[in-house]
Amino acid sequence: MRLHFFLLLCFAVVSLAQQGQKTCATDVDCQVGTEGSNLRCLSGICQPEMMMSSDQMGSQGQGQKRCATDIDCKVGAEGANLRCIDGACRPEGMMGDQGGMTMGDQGMMSQGGQQGSSQQESQQEQTISESIQNNSQLSQVLQLLQKSNLLQQLSGQSLTFFLPNNAGLSQMLQNLQDLPQDRLSERLKLHISSGLVPLLSDGVRTSSLVPGEDLTFKQTGQGFTVNGATVVHQFVPVGKNQGYYIIDRVLSPSQGNQGGQGSQGGSMTQPAQ
Repeated sequence: MRLHFFLLLCFAVVSLAQQGQKTCATDVDCQVGTEGSNLRCLSGICQPEMMMSSDQMGSQGQGQKRCATDIDCKVGAEGANLRCIDGACRPEGMMGDQGGMTMGDQGMMSQGGQQGSSQQESQQEQTISESIQNNSQLSQVLQLLQKSNLLQQLSGQSLTFFLPNNAGLSQMLQNLQDLPQDRLSERLKLHISSGLVPLLSDGVRTSSLVPGEDLTFKQTGQGFTVNGATVVHQFVPVGKNQGYYIIDRVLSPSQGNQGGQGSQGGSMTQPAQ
């Protein structure tokens, strides 16, 4: 056994001397003539196959591409983050000389995960007031909602708001600001439906928070209207149970309706067949 190993070692030394430690990129570069039949491209040099290190054998067993330089790994988008490490293409930042991530790499990944989780929780905890405040088109309706105290009264309820933008409010803003708080609150309730309405369907009707006053959706060539007002921005979810659309004008009560008794908010009616 020892004699056999000695002979193999001598053969390897002779082969290296003949090859002059030929540089290579792939095994094909080493397979020149019968004398190179047992040579493999390892770490960019033609070497006897039996001299592979355990790391190199492991990488080949796992189907990792062998390489001499980083350029050998930069083939296609799938190799964009691969580096040539110990003669094999390995993910950058995930495998070092010691075969593992450093504590710094692990800390950065952990911190990134925590930031992503915190951002999602922040969005879920966001209130309708905070979301509206972040939209410059809704600064005027926010003032009216705050004056009416509706946002505080309806906090926590499942609601969908249809909010007129500043352009749609400009002509009526002063009149609405002059209304007493209770009348302003009733007028704004025309723009609120109980429950979430994340999708609009042609001909569907839902009740507003004002008894007897419905919100009817109609589809047009440009999108949808709500009681004649054009929806200029689709549904924006807020928190877990609220959201809003942006419309281009203020909604008015139906003729002859003075806010009397009617259907309760939240029910939806399908269009007549």
